[in-house]
Amino acid sequence: MVCCGGAGWDDALQATYVNGARLDEYILMNRDSTNYWYMESAIIGNVAALVNSNGAIQEGYTYRGYGQATVHTGAGNDGVWFTSDDATAACSALGNPYLFTGRDWDSTISLQYNRARWYAPIPGRWLSRDALGYLVVSRVFVSRVGSKPATRGRVKTSQV
Repeated sequence: MVCCGGAGWDDALQATYVNGARLDEYILMNRDSTNYWYMESAIIGNVAALVNSNGAIQEGYTYRGYGQATVHTGAGNDGVWFTSDDATAACSALGNPYLFTGRDWDSTISLQYNRARWYAPIPGRWLSRDALGYLVVSRVFVSRVGSKPATRGRVKTSQV
């Protein structure tokens, strides 16, 4: 994925990553011989911040509905991160390609890549249908008359 100020599509190594045990769980990014540790939300895996080896925030991220990210590049005049006076940018100055739900963010086209299709946080829509389709499940539940079932239960599925 491409981040702001990227070096392009040459063969030079841009960064190395250490992944965690969960899907889309990132632990560490090493870029330009500097280690940045990922701080993620525990619920859906949003990247919340990159911190240095001392634990100081180097870059922070907040999200609006549907995953629109704001990149915080500085703590602002009050010296406190994640407040209204923070310095912000359109994309990561550190070259972090992972944002909402830990998925790849391409800042040149403002889309998130989810392995099989692209997602646009503005307006919060997928650009294509799911390649696997959708599974529609309808159930006919067992109704009882006294102690005996009046109908038998079954599950009907169809691929859309």
